Amino acid sequence: MNSTHELWAVVPARSGSKGFPGKNIAQLNGLPLLAHSILFAKSLPFVSKVVLSTDSQEYAEIGEKYGAYVPFLRSESASADLSMEEDILLDLSVQAKSRDIELPRSMLWLRPTHPLREQAAFVEAYGKFMSGNYSSVCVVTPEDPRIFNVRNECIHPVTSDFQGRSMIRRQDCAPAYRIFSGEFFNMPDGFDPHFLGGRIGYAAQTRQCRFDIDYQEDLDYLNYLLSTQAGHQRYGNLVQRGDGV
Repeated sequence: MNSTHELWAVVPARSGSKGFPGKNIAQLNGLPLLAHSILFAKSLPFVSKVVLSTDSQEYAEIGEKYGAYVPFLRSESASADLSMEEDILLDLSVQAKSRDIELPRSMLWLRPTHPLREQAAFVEAYGKFMSGNYSSVCVVTPEDPRIFNVRNECIHPVTSDFQGRSMIRRQDCAPAYRIFSGEFFNMPDGFDPHFLGGRIGYAAQTRQCRFDIDYQEDLDYLNYLLSTQAGHQRYGNLVQRGDGV
């Protein structure tokens, strides 16, 4: 079923966000949010097709306007609040097989909620992925490693770099990164929650790319920054333009 000579980009965009209704088609810099991922994928020379995975006919029509391939709508079971990437991948595989659509072996996952991206990092990640030295490769952004989680109603550092100290400089910690800007991986044969495998490589973008659009205020803030001269200079080359159809 899988072609070994192609790589498709998949843009997952369901319509049922509860915290931010219509999030994936909300406007950023004059474009629907999902269009940023579609147009970025189309700019990558190694991507042969851009697939929009959505449960919405409205979203499908918007995606097609910007050049996405939408062969079918996502099933209800892969569009629920608790559905994960592995559910969407299984749905993609099952529906493609039922329609005699041959999927490639290699995929690039591009979430609409991370619209700022650096092409050079994706080219680097693609090279690492194609080397065969990794099970998958993630495009990442730097994150402050001084993160704490909660156990027994108290906070505890995630990193061991504190080593009995109450405070530590960021520079004295091992580097930490945030994923979700994009992931290169091989299409799993079936339902597989561990589809990225055990050897995950990475390529790092700059901190400017770390925006995650989860709430309306996240989008409002980024739109505001892009409307200013300083913000446009800092972020304008990382986002798609409104004339990108």
